[in-house]
Amino acid sequence: LNQHIVNVYDVGQEGNIHYIVMEYVDGVTLKDLIRKRAPFENDEILGVAIQIATALEHAHKNDIIHRDIKPQNILVTKNGISKVTDFGIARAATSTTMTTTNTTMGSVHYFSPEQARGGYIDIKSDIYSLGIVMYEMATGKMPFDGESAISIALKHISEPLPDIKEINSKISDKVINIITKATEKLSTNRYENIIEMSNDLKRALTNYSEESVSRTFEDSQTIKITDEDIEEIKKESRAHSSETRVLLPRQNRIEEDFDDLDDDDLDDSGIFGNKKVVISAILTSLVIIAIISVFGYNIFFKGTKAEKNPVEVYLPNLSQMTVESAQALTESLGVNLVVSGEEESDTVEKGLILSQNIGDDDIIYEGENVEVVVSKGISGYKVPSVANENIDDAIEILNKLNYPITATEKLEWSEEVPVNVVIRQEPEGDSFVPEGTNITLYVSSGKRQKTAVVPKLTGMTEAVAIKTLQDAGLSVDHATSAPSKTAPIGTVIDQLVNANTELPLGTPVKFVLSSGPPAETPKPSAEVPTETPPAVKSKMLSIELTNIPEGVSEVKVLVIQNTAEKNDEIFYQMVKIADLPLKLEVKGTGKEEILVFAYDENGQSYIQGIQNIDFSE
Repeated sequence: LNQHIVNVYDVGQEGNIHYIVMEYVDGVTLKDLIRKRAPFENDEILGVAIQIATALEHAHKNDIIHRDIKPQNILVTKNGISKVTDFGIARAATSTTMTTTNTTMGSVHYFSPEQARGGYIDIKSDIYSLGIVMYEMATGKMPFDGESAISIALKHISEPLPDIKEINSKISDKVINIITKATEKLSTNRYENIIEMSNDLKRALTNYSEESVSRTFEDSQTIKITDEDIEEIKKESRAHSSETRVLLPRQNRIEEDFDDLDDDDLDDSGIFGNKKVVISAILTSLVIIAIISVFGYNIFFKGTKAEKNPVEVYLPNLSQMTVESAQALTESLGVNLVVSGEEESDTVEKGLILSQNIGDDDIIYEGENVEVVVSKGISGYKVPSVANENIDDAIEILNKLNYPITATEKLEWSEEVPVNVVIRQEPEGDSFVPEGTNITLYVSSGKRQKTAVVPKLTGMTEAVAIKTLQDAGLSVDHATSAPSKTAPIGTVIDQLVNANTELPLGTPVKFVLSSGPPAETPKPSAEVPTETPPAVKSKMLSIELTNIPEGVSEVKVLVIQNTAEKNDEIFYQMVKIADLPLKLEVKGTGKEEILVFAYDENGQSYIQGIQNIDFSE
């Protein structure tokens, strides 16, 4: 018995149906784990490979070649034990190698080159397939893919293994060396036997740990390659071999992770642990012999008219393939492709397969039909990419489309993108949208200006106020004086800009100092008439705003009138840039200062400077 081979309990026959009673394995396939967690860490790759190699070692000792080693045929229990299953196309090996006849069976993504050619097969074919499985654990990808089984088989024969380091830079050199040796094109260059490979795996096992990356890919199904396919492969292979031969490069390495496994799924060494003793390769060989005997009995006693058992076919996902490519693939699998209709699609281009009636978990047999629906084309409207375009050019591009869509501009600060240039768009460029979709264009308003918060200055001495403003990143405008009944001379009694207001760095801030109590005015004598106060006059102030970035359509304008006695807010509201200049009536009696600020929708302040007005003129 071997704990890494699924146990077979019984065989039997019910009518024309032959069946095998096998051990129930509570777990998932290695393919499922690769889909979810690959690339694996180095020690996980080695741990799983050692368990598979142990199973193959037991089978090879009993002269059985599996011929279909792939992740779908490796079951992993909840305790992390890997078990090899599906000896359905296994062959009994002799002391010499053997050749396949009629058709070649196996999973084309994991074929050895000799298996793909329909040539001699021995235990080294299983070694090659195990190397491909290790490659997939290390990268999350199958090394060779194509539109048909023949094209994939030819890549196994003629193309070098893709560089693992380019996909996973963390893989161990030791792991890559083992994969490279196991997947040599010439079987004579591979490991002599699985024991030799197993020893290398055990020697390479050491402490590795890095984060994992999830990837997805399609299954590789066990299929038949007909004599005609084999002849085509041989023909193409000879064409490749007639060219100048180049030594295949040794692969660099990768490291990956089995990241979602719980800690109790691993033993103390970090690799999958052991649990139950499971299967005997000897018993498996006896079962295969028994099945062959049953079929031989039927043929011998029932004659040639006995019905042929249906052959299950594992059908891959045909979506987004052309009908011609899918037709070639299904023909190689022995099933018929039937186009049942066409439908519109938001994602699949015209002429490509949109869906099929046989799912991943459904069973189909040779000679049966698989129905597919072909895309009539993508519905909706394609939005061009206008990122990095000037906003005016971007609007012009969208207007020329004559699509029933709208566009909205939204300003956004950017440290890299120049002013008025589109930073990005939603939905993204080259996507398809339904009628009436609004495209939001995020337009750069330039670099965000650094600001400072105005501190509260009242009550401070002039020196302290100046130091406080400088520490806040602001500068000091000239200070004015005003009498105060309560504040000591030289202390700040007012400031031009309110505390907690944000201003651009370096903006000057004006404040008012106390000049002491106001002088008492003597009462006029009866003979001396009182002085007539100055008349209040009004003037029209024309305000032009500057330093406003392009693309800002309106701002909030703050106008402060400053006199020796007080400063008043005389205007504070939103103003459209298109309505400028702003005409504002201002009233006063003498020489006064008018300070103008502008704020955009993000609260950014732009100081406009001071205007001096003499109302006495």
